[in-house]
Amino acid sequence: MKQKVRIAAGQGFWGDLLDAPVRQVEGGPIDYLMLDYLAEVTMSIMQKQKARDPNAGYAKDFVPLMRRILPACVERDIKVTANAGGVNVRGCADAVIQVAREAGDYGEAHDLYRESLGIRRELGDTRGIAASLQCVGLLALARGDYPRAAATLKEGLATHRKTRNKLGIANCLEGLAGVALADDQPALAARLLGAVESLLELVGGQLQWGARARYERDQAAARAALDEATFAAARAVGRAMNQDQAIAYALGELVPA
Repeated sequence: MKQKVRIAAGQGFWGDLLDAPVRQVEGGPIDYLMLDYLAEVTMSIMQKQKARDPNAGYAKDFVPLMRRILPACVERDIKVTANAGGVNVRGCADAVIQVAREAGDYGEAHDLYRESLGIRRELGDTRGIAASLQCVGLLALARGDYPRAAATLKEGLATHRKTRNKLGIANCLEGLAGVALADDQPALAARLLGAVESLLELVGGQLQWGARARYERDQAAARAALDEATFAAARAVGRAMNQDQAIAYALGELVPA
């Protein structure tokens, strides 16, 4: 146990000096960085923002701040405690986790995702559980841990099925297509990608977190591994599936005709 614990205060209100927490981290040494963003009027503003945009409702300047200080915090084992989540803690957490992913810090991102998953399980937040499982699975895919990616993405897909979250379903299907390619099953991947394409057209949505580039890369890989006629046929099978059929197929509950 440390004989001394050094706690630094880097933010007193939403809109405080952005360089203050950076100076605290870089000037150190510190063990904890405390950031306070909230007051009654701040919560009111955030609630109005979230009413206009479900993805808003938290202190947006916290995210670029974490982008600046995260590498140093990880290197020096500095813990950051903040109430920047406001009225959208989940959205804020996901944004910070994405920062860790973009920085290539897969270990830190994995720990944050697992922590987020645990919190959502405790809250019984089915939609949030599905989102966290999806993120853990996609991160495992990026790290090349294909067995974990398959298991977690399938659990996320089954959970998304309960909430009928079409974009979440599409993201999990796309991730499982990547697993199929890694397992040398290009026809399976082509069917799943066809199902993703059809589902996205239905909802008019887009894949998340760089998944569009991965989708295009996986489609090119599946096409290259198959002759054109076989790829087109497999893709057509996937496109012909409705949402429930695509989920059942990805989970091994359905064999396509």
